[in-house]
Amino acid sequence: MCAPASTMADVTDLFPLRERLPAPAWPVVLHWLQDNPVAVKVHRPRATKLGDFRAARAGQPHRITVNADLNPYAFLVVLVHEFAHYHVVVKTGRWHDPHGAEWKEAYKDLMRPFLSTVVFPPDLLTALHLHFLNAPATSCTDQRLMRALRRYDTSPSRSLEDLPQHSIFRMRGKLYVLQVPLPARSKELVDRWLGRGASGPAGAGAHRVLRKWDHRCHICHR
Repeated sequence: MCAPASTMADVTDLFPLRERLPAPAWPVVLHWLQDNPVAVKVHRPRATKLGDFRAARAGQPHRITVNADLNPYAFLVVLVHEFAHYHVVVKTGRWHDPHGAEWKEAYKDLMRPFLSTVVFPPDLLTALHLHFLNAPATSCTDQRLMRALRRYDTSPSRSLEDLPQHSIFRMRGKLYVLQVPLPARSKELVDRWLGRGASGPAGAGAHRVLRKWDHRCHICHR
């Protein structure tokens, strides 16, 4: 499925997209944009997801958004993740089982051109190879890969694994006390907030971390 270059330019601002990607990845991404009528936008940071895909409707093109505050390697992984959603919808004509077998296959195929030390540093390349070797991990709940990507943030976030049991920390204006064992989903989300201005340890009167956590995707929260 092809779209003329003018259409691509109309729906995607290329400069902010290019400057957020590893330079060697750009030619492949540009080719995708030239061949697919999908608008890709750099989005303001969102706490609940790193990227998003919306299928075309009501005269609007297919749309992909990726958070602006991601490091280049994380930005590329999220972009590939969302492009895989786009390819499945175009291929099947439906939006079903977002991270099922068809999505996993598209995700692996689209990532293949980037699996090189030309694009990723050796430690991330190893994490990605392990990510694709382990079938359950390709459901995008791979904590090892997410932690490896966060190491390349400008200000690497602290992890809950670094805090001792019963540590008290502040998040979103509230105090929490760390209880273990903690579900992987809650660890990932709180780690993200600890890296965005949350502080700890804090004083007494903390709230317990007692939310109902699910197993939705860490990237697009589906």
